[in-house]
Amino acid sequence: MISQLDGFGKPVPSAILCQLKRADGMAVRELSRALGMSYMGVKKPCLDLVKQGYLKAMRKPGLVGRPELVYRLTEKGHETFSTQSNDLTLAVLAAAKELFGPSAPGKMLYVYFRDKEKHYAARIRGSEPIARARWYCRERDKEGFLCTIENCETSNAFRICERHSPVADIMAAFPETTRMESDMIERLLQAPTRSEPANPGASRFLRTYLVTPRAIGSLDSACQRTRNSISFIANEFGP
Repeated sequence: MISQLDGFGKPVPSAILCQLKRADGMAVRELSRALGMSYMGVKKPCLDLVKQGYLKAMRKPGLVGRPELVYRLTEKGHETFSTQSNDLTLAVLAAAKELFGPSAPGKMLYVYFRDKEKHYAARIRGSEPIARARWYCRERDKEGFLCTIENCETSNAFRICERHSPVADIMAAFPETTRMESDMIERLLQAPTRSEPANPGASRFLRTYLVTPRAIGSLDSACQRTRNSISFIANEFGP
């Protein structure tokens, strides 16, 4: 997954970057525990990565005692993770818009998400949204999205967090893809899903979706909303 660290020739820096990619910041003691390494075995590579511009060190206030030093990825660190899309993909979508009209890129992206949904649907198991979400995250993780599930403390809702997006440049160029992806997740998990806005300072690669499973009595309205969503996308982006 890491595309620009091959020259390091050492597994530890790559492991540290991958671990921090899944977190908002970790101290050396947390990293050493997660990686099964000694404190100093992690400390020195972190310092080296800071010098090289891949990490930044920040003080995090604790409940007691001195603030703790935590490490986070810099923009350069995030960019070491590969993307599937490239200039050619964006150029083809731009050419489609020029040749066939403003709705052409949306139609092409609609077909892409339609086919991705079929791919995931054939692999997802379970009847409960949380069970289906675990299968979904496993599949997304294989594709490099670093997908995790975070439970909400005050309800049965949960969040799907993707710490990396191999198609981030396409989603930035075509914002309608956020709705397409959110609707795809909703249909796959069979539960209302919406994209959450990024927090200030968050990585541009981070995407968060809030999933709110409904009670059994509300399933009919949820199904109707999903059908309406499918019809809307088909009418707007379909052939």
